[in-house]
Amino acid sequence: FKGLPPQAYFDVGPRVVPGGRWVVFQRSASPDWDDSFVMITPIDGGEPRELIRVAAHPRFLDSGHLVFQREDTLTAVAFDAEEGRVTSPEVSLRRGLVGQSYEPATFDLTPAGGLIYVNDSSERTPLEVGTVSLVGEWQSLGMEFPANLGLSINDDNTLLATLNREEGRWRTNVVELARGITLPIPGERERDIDGMPVWYPDNTTVLIEYR
Repeated sequence: FKGLPPQAYFDVGPRVVPGGRWVVFQRSASPDWDDSFVMITPIDGGEPRELIRVAAHPRFLDSGHLVFQREDTLTAVAFDAEEGRVTSPEVSLRRGLVGQSYEPATFDLTPAGGLIYVNDSSERTPLEVGTVSLVGEWQSLGMEFPANLGLSINDDNTLLATLNREEGRWRTNVVELARGITLPIPGERERDIDGMPVWYPDNTTVLIEYR
């Protein structure tokens, strides 16, 4: 992106790297995957640098891996949290993800490696969402979800925050996975949401950015 004015791209989805020394985020210059990068910057300030090309929606696992989406594929690399650098070749984990680089992520991961995502084999609306175990077993949540869906799951795999486009505005809901019920957020429908919901470390509080 050298030479591009600041308004030529946008930065989204910041994540603190385990250990607290770095922040990774996504930088996109257009809807094309070729123009989407995972960037990294010191948490105490400094110039960001490119970490991975053609990548979006970075996530971290307790195993020390950085996971991201590239087109329809979930991909992982080993990552040195002290030095802030990739230390292994890329490995493809799962194909069939939906969504674009500049849209809310249609998947999420717990630090232990639990995966929840929108099933690409579902060619209908409402969308089918489910979980995949560490041995690759798919289990549908048995609930109906609208199109344009973004997912954010808490670390203990009990609550799911969703983001979707409804009547020209972004809306968010929280789903209790064990009972399959949607929990209302007081006052949410009267305000414009700007960004994906993020779970606080207590696993019961969700942070929502409003315009």
